Amino acid sequence: MVFEAQLNNLRISPRKVRVVAGMLPGLSVREAEKQLTQELRRAALPLRKLLLSAASNAEHNFQAVPANLLVSKVVVNEGKKLKRWLPRAQGRATPLWKRMSHVSITLREEVPGLKEEQNTESHVDRGGKKKKKSSDASAQTSSKTRSFSGEKSVTTKGSSGKRSSRSLFHRKSV
Repeated sequence: MVFEAQLNNLRISPRKVRVVAGMLPGLSVREAEKQLTQELRRAALPLRKLLLSAASNAEHNFQAVPANLLVSKVVVNEGKKLKRWLPRAQGRATPLWKRMSHVSITLREEVPGLKEEQNTESHVDRGGKKKKKSSDASAQTSSKTRSFSGEKSVTTKGSSGKRSSRSLFHRKSV
């Protein structure tokens, strides 16, 4: 099955967006997200957001498995132009076009027809969101975190869940 998502009127020139979008086709959604997270160009952030939106739409609306999705194509078209004037010498002006982009991402399933299993222990709360039922024992489980100083600290999820300011801001000198 094919899933599409569109982003209209992105205030970045299509030429600059195409450079970033060119590396996505053929990658899995997870790998494409990693690539966009590491990319330093300004177009990477809206493209990453659009990619995650397309994946979550496929998961929510069609029960597709996100690990099964591939980026099949990314199309970057030219949108509207904001026409401005740039003042020049001797009272002249030159036109300045601020270009916009329309981006469309198409995802496809790697293995067609693979659906996400429905969890029988979930229920819908008043806001319409599904929540999993959890026991009190799982809420009090402890997790180990490593601070910047290299010390292991044990925190429980049932407590405030905050780390001490010492472990956050102080490091051992090397």
